[in-house]
Amino acid sequence: MERYVERMEWQMKELGVRLVAPSPRLPVTDLERTWPEIARACSLVRASFDDMMKAAPEVAAARAD
Repeated sequence: MERYVERMEWQMKELGVRLVAPSPRLPVTDLERTWPEIARACSLVRASFDDMMKAAPEVAAARAD
């Protein structure tokens, strides 16, 4: 997720983005306050996904028994 966050930050800066609408009727208008929280949440998702993938072989082995 890190590279996607970095790319989004680059695009927002390069293009002068002031509004992000990730889905219909859900615009993010206060990017200075909101974007750091979104970026932090993306990094948390990545960490939990990595933990899940590390545990996946153990979970599969337990289910096979």
